[in-house]
Amino acid sequence: MARVFYADPWADMHNRMKEALVLLGRLPRALVRPPLVKLTGPEIDGIRAALVEAGLLAGKASRDAA
Repeated sequence: MARVFYADPWADMHNRMKEALVLLGRLPRALVRPPLVKLTGPEIDGIRAALVEAGLLAGKASRDAA
């Protein structure tokens, strides 16, 4: 999880953590304030894969929040 959260660009670490919390059902959505931008679909998929690999999320989990 640390490799995924702190990957370059490191400034997105909090956005990645918020997306992980959305995937885990702990937050309703991952709000991002400027100048940061919303993560891309492939990056969110990478976070999902890391959560599954860590045993924190079932393999077929879906993401439904903005």
